[in-house]
Amino acid sequence: ALNNLLTLVEAARGESAGAVAADEAWKVQMAALLALCRSCSRLMETGDLVPPGCVKPKEAGKGLNRQDIKESKDTLAVWMASTYKEVVNVALDLVQGEHVKGQLVAMRTVMGLVAREAETAAAMGCSPHVWTDGLFPALISSMLGSAHASQQMLHSFSERYLDLYGDVRYYAWRSVAAFCSKKLAKEEGAGGLGSSGSTMARNAYDFMCLIQIPPTQERKEGKGDEKKVVHVVSMDMLVAQS
Repeated sequence: ALNNLLTLVEAARGESAGAVAADEAWKVQMAALLALCRSCSRLMETGDLVPPGCVKPKEAGKGLNRQDIKESKDTLAVWMASTYKEVVNVALDLVQGEHVKGQLVAMRTVMGLVAREAETAAAMGCSPHVWTDGLFPALISSMLGSAHASQQMLHSFSERYLDLYGDVRYYAWRSVAAFCSKKLAKEEGAGGLGSSGSTMARNAYDFMCLIQIPPTQERKEGKGDEKKVVHVVSMDMLVAQS
């Protein structure tokens, strides 16, 4: 099963497409990506994969070979963390790809992993690393920093997440601010915004225009900022909608 993850990573990267036609190769990539995200989601649910920024509680070892068992589990945990990082990198690369449908599927699957990470971290009593300096700001940075960011992807993100979930709006605002202060400030400091900097600035502006704060009364009634993505969005829903 673990070797299957590596095979799926290769397929999601398009490294195993061979002589398959372009349209069919894209379908293979998307199917592999969805399978990877479903697998990682299940592994987090069962406790076999610990989200970045979280520490799994120590287990009491029993028997004479408990040290061997611990070392084996530690090795597996390191391998799982490394493989998960590969999965995330593949998904973020596809978010920045030229294929618009690929951007949409990749963005939605990444948000599925964000939801699972947040849910798992909460269950483990960990801080929300995924929102502050983990996968979510990495997704925002990938979308805004892409030369191929489509309006379809930005508006889909807004309709599915920004318009519905208060935590997404809050952390999206923080992530855009951090992106602008780091990426765009760096571009300006290097002699003014070039073509890539102008593209990032345009993407950031377009994205910020999509963030709407709900009316005060709506927020008081619990329809705005109190709604949490981790309580609603699940991998099954995202896969079904993709």
